[in-house]
Amino acid sequence: MRTLVAGHLCLDLFVQSETAPGQEPGRLYDVGALRPRLGGAVATTGSALSELGVPVSVAATVGEDELAQVLSGLLDRAGIDLARITTVPGPTSYSIVIQPPGLDRTFWHCSGANESFTGADLDLSGIDVLHVGYPSLLPGLLADEGRALTTLLTRAREQGVITSLDLAVVDERRAQETSYAALLGRWLPLVDVLSPSLDDLNSALGWELRPDPDGLVTAARRLVELGTQIAAVTGGNQGIAVDTQSSLDSIPLPALHPGATFVPSAPARRVVTTTGAGDVATAGLLSGLIHGAGITGAARQAVDVAARHVAGDPLTAAEPIRQGDQ
Repeated sequence: MRTLVAGHLCLDLFVQSETAPGQEPGRLYDVGALRPRLGGAVATTGSALSELGVPVSVAATVGEDELAQVLSGLLDRAGIDLARITTVPGPTSYSIVIQPPGLDRTFWHCSGANESFTGADLDLSGIDVLHVGYPSLLPGLLADEGRALTTLLTRAREQGVITSLDLAVVDERRAQETSYAALLGRWLPLVDVLSPSLDDLNSALGWELRPDPDGLVTAARRLVELGTQIAAVTGGNQGIAVDTQSSLDSIPLPALHPGATFVPSAPARRVVTTTGAGDVATAGLLSGLIHGAGITGAARQAVDVAARHVAGDPLTAAEPIRQGDQ
């Protein structure tokens, strides 16, 4: 099944540093090499799906600058179809990521060309699954009460395309400016698979659920009540909770049966990076569903590939979990 991953795309520039660099004017702070890497839901989820054996195309907007050429080269090396990448005047989106050992990451982010993405002219021919990543970071999808994304999801449904959506942590100021409860109320009845983190939900909706099994299970149930067919909520090193509607007959995926499950996180043999782990978990979930693993098998694959990503190991070291392995 060919999957189109659309939405937020950026170039992550990792600054290697043993300590967090300061910002005092006139000072020189010694850091290590700068390592460019694909960033954003489009690149991270898309490349992980490709590595897991799912044919992938991507759709996003880049600028007219040298960073766009770097992004295109990295995507091409990952074996991803670039035919739906569009270009607009201005800068390509990028993030400068600083992650000293033992400390959480710091991001300096430029939205750039992502602000122009609406999906209005997106060609869905030959596509079986549409996954949209990070609408909260795409102003074109939020404008006019989320009309652009509502239209895109409706069009996908009308063409028999399975719809999938992932969220991102919302800046506190943006959360006060935008009613994400109203937006999700419009979008989720059009979404077959929803795969946010609990941090995404707490920041966007003002929930105060704890990142423990009970909190994840509660969040997944709430999202199903809002209308999504399958809700999978991740909680970092806690695991993933999945819940579904009582019938999933409208989703043309093999061996898919309704039900709820919680799968604890898989231990990573080492921690290389946590950046992108949620996007990789989404890829593992979608890959499992596409390959017929069912709800529990797909959840198991989500935590397994996330742990491999954190450890810096190849995602394909494990065979896809298929029907009968649940």
